[in-house]
Amino acid sequence: MKCRVVLQSRLSSSRLPGKALLTLAGRPLVVLAAQRAANTGLDVIVATSVEPEDDALAGALEDAGVAVFRGDLHDTLHRFACATADLDDDDLVVRLTGDNVGPDGTYVEELIARMREAGQDYLRVTTETIEGLGLEVFTARLLREADRSADSAYDREHVTPWIRRHTDDFTWVPPVDGAAGRVRCTVDTLLDFSIAARAVAALPDPLTAGWREVLDAWAAAGGARPQPLPGTQSNRIGLGPWAIGGDLGLLEPAVASRVLERAAAAGATHVRVADPASALRLARALGHGLSERVGVIAGLPPTSSGDADAGVWEILARLRVPAVDVVVAEARRLRAGDRDALLRHRAEGRLRLLGCRVREEAELMRVLGDPEVDYLEIPWGLLREEPLPTGRVVSVLCPDPMAAVQALDRPDVTSVVLAATSEADVDAQEATLRSR
Repeated sequence: MKCRVVLQSRLSSSRLPGKALLTLAGRPLVVLAAQRAANTGLDVIVATSVEPEDDALAGALEDAGVAVFRGDLHDTLHRFACATADLDDDDLVVRLTGDNVGPDGTYVEELIARMREAGQDYLRVTTETIEGLGLEVFTARLLREADRSADSAYDREHVTPWIRRHTDDFTWVPPVDGAAGRVRCTVDTLLDFSIAARAVAALPDPLTAGWREVLDAWAAAGGARPQPLPGTQSNRIGLGPWAIGGDLGLLEPAVASRVLERAAAAGATHVRVADPASALRLARALGHGLSERVGVIAGLPPTSSGDADAGVWEILARLRVPAVDVVVAEARRLRAGDRDALLRHRAEGRLRLLGCRVREEAELMRVLGDPEVDYLEIPWGLLREEPLPTGRVVSVLCPDPMAAVQALDRPDVTSVVLAATSEADVDAQEATLRSR
């Protein structure tokens, strides 16, 4: 029984165009990923597209002695089928991506052994805490059946959804403890690449280092993901107990980036953007990779009533993103005719939750009766003794960490928003919230 490892790669990455040719360990990223996958002697090929922009990618791989197959840019499923057309039906295909250098030959062989022991024809790695170890193993027969049968654009772009629906969808979670068990070990943004460069430079031999050694290096280089804060509640946008607010966006961009990066590493899941000026300054930090780690809760700009549509577009344009987790309108704006525009943007995916900020008791009572409001933002002084009705995300704007602890002790409060304008602020807030 043969096995072929197929790495998919292209230069037209949306978040970090050309990343496959960025240099790590003296060679292009995709070359390092392919050579690590082949470091125990496995048959490895990179499947890229026939588009002219991928000529340079194919040339770099060929210069490094890595086999290349070129096919349709958008029909990745057919590209995989063609890249393995010479295999027998019972031979195995391993799917990797060219932006993940964590997997090595030993990791691939361990997964193949797991699948064979279980008597399965398909296996995939699933883990919520490690990004960059994704791998799938399946028979060439299943791949060919999928190529013949899958007819949706989604199935053909993502290769294996049809296979998962027609098998037991056997999964495996890498057994990793410590900091390496919570790490982002991939290259999808400029920040990811900066971390990758530090991590690879610390490895004695990037080509032969074991996959667990690579995870350790990434964690030490800044890729570690924080432990969830106490009191984390499940919700639709992954909002944790702590969001960063205040005038962060009014700081110098480099300072704002450092503060926000420190907050993400400490466990803050979102940043509260108060106004268009803040959004414009934060765009730089988010664009360098923090958008993959920190969600955005954006206040509706203080434009005239009836102009919420323009306000949403202004938020997205200034942040340079296609969507945000929440747009928060003042309660009076929802009464003044902007509600329908915000609901339309939510339906079309430009915001995931419709938020409302209340400033007085009467507004709170009115908003609690609106079933379309998903996210409720309340000042610390407006919290009542009786619990708020469940069924929506509730954030409390707190004046200090001790008030935040009191707010989070309530089961009806999802998150607190604390102002931070320095890394010292972030450190102090984290220490208090983790000591609960």
